Amino acid sequence: MIEYLATLRPDIGHKIHPLHCAVGADRGIVRFDLDGVTGAKLDTQHAKLEVECYPMDELQIDRATIIKMDIEGAEYDALLGARRMILRDKPILAICVYHTQDDIWRIPLLIHGFLPEHKLFLRAYEGDGFQTVLYAVPPDRALI
Repeated sequence: MIEYLATLRPDIGHKIHPLHCAVGADRGIVRFDLDGVTGAKLDTQHAKLEVECYPMDELQIDRATIIKMDIEGAEYDALLGARRMILRDKPILAICVYHTQDDIWRIPLLIHGFLPEHKLFLRAYEGDGFQTVLYAVPPDRALI
């Protein structure tokens, strides 16, 4: 992340402050199985890495304008931990809903419960339904 930030124009790079932690519903330690490819996942039995986890509501974030999550099935809990921030800032949300079978319906219901005025859009980026993302957009920022 630090290397990437160094490639950005200074007027953009100085606005980004990476936080080296996981996000979830509760504070604690999460354990990951790192297989060296894109399949890193939460795993309490084969954990090779431990990371501190915080609810986003506890982080020092002035204002969220967009929240994007592709966190391998931890999206629902992370959204629960960001509830106050989401209600306060009403950001655009781009949330993956394909990691568990329940995500395709429970994440849209959760977000609609938080932000009933937001317009919801579902987009599958591959023909088989993998890489499906739910977008929640405030009505004043939606083009439709």
